[in-house]
Amino acid sequence: MISCYNEHLRKDIILNEGEEYCPKCNGGGLHVDIKTTKWLTYSRCKKCLGKGKLDWIEQAMGVNPSTIDVSIRQEFLNEAANYLANKIDKEIMNTIKVV
Repeated sequence: MISCYNEHLRKDIILNEGEEYCPKCNGGGLHVDIKTTKWLTYSRCKKCLGKGKLDWIEQAMGVNPSTIDVSIRQEFLNEAANYLANKIDKEIMNTIKVV
């Protein structure tokens, strides 16, 4: 199983059968724009839209932005909800132990 760290998604991505790393960002999900000699700006890769991987249909037709944005947004919301739930649970448990 091959994996690559995706800087845009902040996690390792694993290639499934029929998928390849994006040739533009090499799976990183970010594209470096050199504005001047002093500044580098990172933006989401325009070819894979930050996913880091493409299947053969996406390579031929392009990535549908509506599907990628919804899945990424939902994943980040789930992570944030889990983090907050765990933090609140710890605070409640600490309050119960003190009392």
